[in-house]
Amino acid sequence: MASPMPTPSQSKTVLFSDIVGSSKLYQKLGNARAENTIRFVMKTLAACTEKYSGTVIKTIGDEIMCSFDSLHDASECAIEMNNLTQESHVELRTGISSGALIARDNDLFGDVVNNAAFLTKTARAREILIDEMALDCGDVSSSRKIELVAEMTIKGQSEPCKIYRLNWEHALNASMAATMVGNTPSQDVTASKRMIIHFDQQAFSVDTRSPILVVGRDKANVAIKINHVKISRKHCTIELKQGKFILQDHSTNGTYVFQDKGETTSVHRESFALLGKGLIRLGQMNADEQCSMNYEII
Repeated sequence: MASPMPTPSQSKTVLFSDIVGSSKLYQKLGNARAENTIRFVMKTLAACTEKYSGTVIKTIGDEIMCSFDSLHDASECAIEMNNLTQESHVELRTGISSGALIARDNDLFGDVVNNAAFLTKTARAREILIDEMALDCGDVSSSRKIELVAEMTIKGQSEPCKIYRLNWEHALNASMAATMVGNTPSQDVTASKRMIIHFDQQAFSVDTRSPILVVGRDKANVAIKINHVKISRKHCTIELKQGKFILQDHSTNGTYVFQDKGETTSVHRESFALLGKGLIRLGQMNADEQCSMNYEII
């Protein structure tokens, strides 16, 4: 039986999960089949939430938001959600946070909700991310492994927060096992290094699991598509190479990097090592938000 909506003073665990690449699903299956698939997946996620005593707060298109009394229930539910949706050839990305909530008009608000939503946008396919606030409020099952993947400032927060990955799949690769939290004191710091790029209210990752990100106008071959006259079809790439994040410009009009310490660098048909955090403007030095990306190495 699903738990009732929390009162404004209650502490709960919030889970966000959405379908990866739902727009491509429509292209692949056609509107009718894609809509039926997404509807079926959403019903599956809702049933799974109820099984683990959670409450579905809302579904918006290809995304579901739920609340749970415990991190244990939320994390086990997230794992089963991922297992169940494999049969529909659909991949999820999931974010989990815990803490005090504001309940109003059958909806939830507050930092916990914002954090869980942000982690979902940051997560990669089949990835379940949990913030340190959730771990402070409860524990995942003792049979599950968690891995520290980043320490980052979540959008809207002023202090950095530790972010963990729940390693739920049976086959963990060697690099993940080597960086498991609590395994050994000599962890490979480079292996867990990640860059987060924010563009158009979305978060993209460059890390050891996805080391290359392509930006440009060619929607068939880029991760970040920007349709602007100043942007080349393949404008630039950002790649993790030997522990460094390298921006390579391939464009006609160049790329401009504004680093956190105030340095500005023009990059044209050459490579440049990105450090810390900053702003990348594409095609022109004074490019607006449509052609600009924020980045942060965490």
